[in-house]
Amino acid sequence: MDQTSTKAKVLAVLNRNKGVYYSGQELADAIGVTRAAVWKAIENLRLEGYAITGVTKNGYALDVEADVLDSDSIRQNLTPKENKYYQKILCLKETTSTNTFIKERYADAKLEGLVVSAETQTGGRGRFGRSFHSPVGSGVYFSVLLEPSGTPQKASLITAAAAVAGAKACERINRNLRKGDVKIKWVNDLWLDGRKICGILTESSILFESGEMEYVVLGVGINLSFDVRKAPKELKQTVGGLFSKPAPVGARAELIAAFLSEFYAIYERLFQKEGPESRAALDALQADYRRRLLFVGQEVDVVRNSFQENDARTATVVGVDENFNLTVVYDDDPAKIATLNGGEIRVRPKTPLTS
Repeated sequence: MDQTSTKAKVLAVLNRNKGVYYSGQELADAIGVTRAAVWKAIENLRLEGYAITGVTKNGYALDVEADVLDSDSIRQNLTPKENKYYQKILCLKETTSTNTFIKERYADAKLEGLVVSAETQTGGRGRFGRSFHSPVGSGVYFSVLLEPSGTPQKASLITAAAAVAGAKACERINRNLRKGDVKIKWVNDLWLDGRKICGILTESSILFESGEMEYVVLGVGINLSFDVRKAPKELKQTVGGLFSKPAPVGARAELIAAFLSEFYAIYERLFQKEGPESRAALDALQADYRRRLLFVGQEVDVVRNSFQENDARTATVVGVDENFNLTVVYDDDPAKIATLNGGEIRVRPKTPLTS
């Protein structure tokens, strides 16, 4: 058994009963290793910042206030059916990007439902190659490997499903929020109280012969809290957190589990059912997405290509079509409704939509 596996198992045992002391022998017997392996795992966990107390004759205990993010703490918040679908959950201390980790190591593994989370990302990515700020302890950063059938156009359904699932999950975890408080900024951001709290990045691999999706990696980053003092200058005015104060202990595991639960409820019906049930799921998704959509009736700048920052056109947002493309009316072409399936929008001062 490798040391990483031993660490994870020791941590899981201590985390199930925080504040309870386990002797080295009890831990060794529980996970099937030697006492020496347990001692080494404890020392490594302490080096990683876990508050583990050791008392002679009593053993080891994890601090009751410790906020541990591991597969066990996530799984305990999932139903048996959901646990079966999310067949493998990996919790890393650090990686460049959870999306990249999956693509490099598991893209060919046929492990649909694989979940990889990280305490921090050194190379977190957003759309158009932008960096995604991923500080330790202030958010959740995770990716899911999916193997849906169908053409690349259906990938837009996955992004939309993730946005709605993320909004619902945030409202479940922060009980001060009401249904509909978390909004969607087309195409892949979640906003709360006028600030971005979540980014979503969907990446797919297409089979050349058939033109169908081989796999999709769905990446999600949600800020639980946001320290303006430590944030990059360009984020200070636009980014926020799910909680106005430090998040409660255990909120990270609960939030990931809530997202996985909400997402699976949508994804299963969209991609694993057929006929009326799939159509009903799509109708429900469209309705919820539209209810949460930001800036309807407001003026925005439409940027079709992020590498041409000055190439923006002013438009008024109308809504989204059945494929979750944004519909707008350009100021310089008011006679027709235009459809956007790429690019992004940037907020302008509020202007009512005129009939």
